[in-house]
Amino acid sequence: NLGAYGGTGVSSLSQTNPWLLAVSLNDGGIIRGTVTVYWVAGAMPTNATLRVEQAADGVDYSVFASNIPVSRSTSRWDVSGIDYTKNARWRVVYEQDPAIWDECDQPLTIKNATLIIFVNDSDQTGDVYCNAVGSCTNTGRSADDPLCDPGLALQRYVLGPEDVVYIDTGTYTLTNSEGMVVGLVGSDPEEGATNAPIRIIGSTNHLAGGSLVIGTYATNAYGLHVQDSKFVEVEHLKFTGAGNGVVVDRSLHVAFSNVWSYANQMNGFWLAKSTPVRMAHCASWNNGLDGVLGDKETTVYWDQGVIWSNGLSAVGLSGASAIVSNSVMQMSVTNRYVIRVSDIASSYSGDYNFLWAEGGAMLGFDGANQISYITLAQWQNSHNIDEHSAVLDPRMYDPG
Repeated sequence: NLGAYGGTGVSSLSQTNPWLLAVSLNDGGIIRGTVTVYWVAGAMPTNATLRVEQAADGVDYSVFASNIPVSRSTSRWDVSGIDYTKNARWRVVYEQDPAIWDECDQPLTIKNATLIIFVNDSDQTGDVYCNAVGSCTNTGRSADDPLCDPGLALQRYVLGPEDVVYIDTGTYTLTNSEGMVVGLVGSDPEEGATNAPIRIIGSTNHLAGGSLVIGTYATNAYGLHVQDSKFVEVEHLKFTGAGNGVVVDRSLHVAFSNVWSYANQMNGFWLAKSTPVRMAHCASWNNGLDGVLGDKETTVYWDQGVIWSNGLSAVGLSGASAIVSNSVMQMSVTNRYVIRVSDIASSYSGDYNFLWAEGGAMLGFDGANQISYITLAQWQNSHNIDEHSAVLDPRMYDPG
């Protein structure tokens, strides 16, 4: 009742009835072990007591601390015995009138151990990780109880350092445009750590078809989307039929090994505002635009891979840098480029590559100077690049 309107009918008046306010963990997040919770109480008698309760499912509360003097505003909460959940809440309750209470604003993720998640389709042929077919009603927490959908697995669990998702041999058709998402999930950041990355691993049984993820064929749809994350490793997966096969956005220390992206509407790999992105033994072919698009402050390292028969270029750079080595890059569309460096903010460095332009395509483009390069000598002399590379038809049977 102070300030410009103090003493008037529109003044700010203090609450006179007893009240409680939970003030910690209101933004959600991930907790483990033992944490401290805080609250504020007001308008209560000096002999009032409080209790603190937990609900692993966010609904059914049980007491973990009681008979707390109202003069105290904190308690320790031991969650070490609670299994993984994304729906936990805590609340503080006035024991003399349990109708007066307040809970944290957002659900919490309790995660006390490393997660190993299993995914399988409805066929066990060629499986290497799972002992049963997948079901969307399973937990995914063991090889005997796999989930059926990799997108669902990534949505259900918040991943962190050393967590692994195994996607077994089979074909998985995604039903939403977001695709498989790794990164910021609501208020929960998904991040690995140095020497302890998040790992997404497909089947190593390539003779049986490996692990194929079919996306939604729309410009704003993704097969895999790594966003706002760091220290993520993806291995032995194939993405097709999406708008963009694989997208990495605003992330650090992301690595791909034996990942294929083909026949997507736009780009095979679209990498934006992310560094470094390391790619080994990967392939990108028959995509509508770029095989690999480096965009906006990205640095990509591509080694021992194949980029073949894409619509706009094998490697396209816009405000990004690429280091390409020991790889095959091809373009066969008239007036398109094997390597397209769009602007002065982009850079390309390559060596020990097969470069092949056919059907009226050209070897390289320097957008800053508006120069097209047709011969290897022109390309090499322009920026001292691809010194040990060759322009040769690799006569590939299949880019995959």
